[in-house]
Amino acid sequence: MNERILAEDVFKSFIQEFHKLTAENNVKLDLILGAGDSGAAMVKYAELALEEFGISMPPSVVLPTYRHKNDAETIPFDNEVFLPEMREAVKDIGELENVLFVDDEIGSGSMAQAMLDLLLDARETAENFSYIILAETHDFSPEKIRGAKVVFLPFSQKHDGLWSLILRLPSEEAIQALSAVIPERENRYKYVTNILLGLPVKKLVSDEARFTHVYLEAAEKEVPKLSKLREDHIGYLKALIRSALFE
Repeated sequence: MNERILAEDVFKSFIQEFHKLTAENNVKLDLILGAGDSGAAMVKYAELALEEFGISMPPSVVLPTYRHKNDAETIPFDNEVFLPEMREAVKDIGELENVLFVDDEIGSGSMAQAMLDLLLDARETAENFSYIILAETHDFSPEKIRGAKVVFLPFSQKHDGLWSLILRLPSEEAIQALSAVIPERENRYKYVTNILLGLPVKKLVSDEARFTHVYLEAAEKEVPKLSKLREDHIGYLKALIRSALFE
């Protein structure tokens, strides 16, 4: 099956699961968390979906977290460096009852755990909230997550060999138009997705992780039809959301 069609099916499954949680079961979310490039995109997906559901978007926090600090993936990255940012982001949020962590795929759960740890350290007071994880799964066990009552809502099983499938929605026209301003790497579709959504991507320089808008800014300068591509992509996503609700 065409990769984009598979991605559409996964996206619709995400929308249906998210709709069930928020609109059908009336779970009020107090905070949405995302990690890294994919987390930024997934939080934006959630925002677009809530708009279509007629539900207000709660506060959200997305941080440029990493699993490892080296390409060989032998040295863990210390995500506690983001604690000041998390503290600042949540300082004015009242009591938490339901916190959503949303991602393209859960993997081992390390990013869900990292964001939860940062939130717990930032809040400093004991809170008995539900930590709801909405992500694609591959034999993940929610018991691995420590520190909160975990509710795991997998919206799809991982498709072998297709990482981050839900982010593979950009059109071939958009991919070709933006290919000149993004790195040649396996996960370049993440860069295309984030540019089309007006989002940054994470970058690790000298052990310092941060979000950067460098590719978005390059696209705004070098791709004349970027505004039209972005408008078309957002319209396409909204149409998929509406379609998912009627299936």
